[in-house]
Amino acid sequence: MPAKAGRINFAFVVAGALVLALALSSMASQRPPDAGLLKGGNEVAGGDSYRAMLTLKDVAARLERDPLAKRDLSYTYAHLAWAYVGLSRPDDARTAVDNALKADPNIL
Repeated sequence: MPAKAGRINFAFVVAGALVLALALSSMASQRPPDAGLLKGGNEVAGGDSYRAMLTLKDVAARLERDPLAKRDLSYTYAHLAWAYVGLSRPDDARTAVDNALKADPNIL
């Protein structure tokens, strides 16, 4: 297996785990999810990785300035990792996963 394929598979698995964590914990969240996060997540789910990347990068930049939005920021980066996987950008996906865990180490 080429090294690049291994990196894509790893990023895919980690991004999937983070998005699953989002789905499970959103039910317990007291604050509704950010509208931009929901939009970007729907774009990822719909297969529009490029548009999702653009949306989620903007959302992440905005949420970085909100100290109360750490959980949404973490989920934004998790969805951004999925978008990068869809664009075959495993290094960017890994960075997004790292940022998700940095924003909220309890995401998993």
